[in-house]
This record gives sequence, structure tokens and C-alpha cells, in this order.
Amino acid sequence: MTHVYAYVKEGCSKEQMKDLIAGIKSAVGEGFNLDEKASTVAVKELAADCHSENFGSFMLVYTAKGKGFDVKKRFAKLLNQAIRNVLGDQGDVRMVIKEQANDMVGLNGILRCNDRSVNTAYEMG
Repeated sequence: MTHVYAYVKEGCSKEQMKDLIAGIKSAVGEGFNLDEKASTVAVKELAADCHSENFGSFMLVYTAKGKGFDVKKRFAKLLNQAIRNVLGDQGDVRMVIKEQANDMVGLNGILRCNDRSVNTAYEMG
């Protein structure tokens, strides 16, 4: 499961917001080889008085451990392109990728390390 929190400048139309979410989900799916249902996206628009002059957009990406450098590099390019396709050149697209261990991730009250339907290197509890 990958979660993306996107912070963008205020002023997106409903259509842009829809396209932005779809583009981010597509970048996650293609970049990390995941089904689009295995990701969530939340977008927060920031008013001009809530960011610095050099702010373009900022992405926090939380994902499972084990993604290699080349996979993350490819994902970064895909995410950057998805943002620019929708928002144009509104400045730098900055991103932080945070990898989470299976015992730090849960769905519906079950930690990933205890979910028997998920392949995991952790011992089942």
C-alpha cells in the first residue's frame, strides 16, 4: 500500500484535481508495479500565504520497504511528469519517499506482517 499526500498551490479546478489524483495513482501503479487500488492519494491546496515564494508542489510518499534506488528514481520521474501534465510548470516538484516496515503498516485493524494474504519476510504472529 502506498499513500501520497500532495500539497499544491490553491486554484485547481475540479477537473484538474480529478486529473491530478488519477495521474498520481497512475505514477504509483506504473512506478512501483502496484494495482491502482493499492494506493491512496490526498491533495491539499495551499493558499498563497501558506507557502514560500519558491514553492511549486510537495509530495509525501509513504510506501513499503524494499524499493530499490532505480525503482524510486523511475517513480520520481513519473510523479514529476504527472504533476506537470496537470498543473504545468508551477515551480519545483519536491518529494520525500518514506519507506515503512511491514510491522508499521496496517489495513482495517490488521498489521501487514500479520496478514496471511500478503507476502512478507516477517514471521506471522
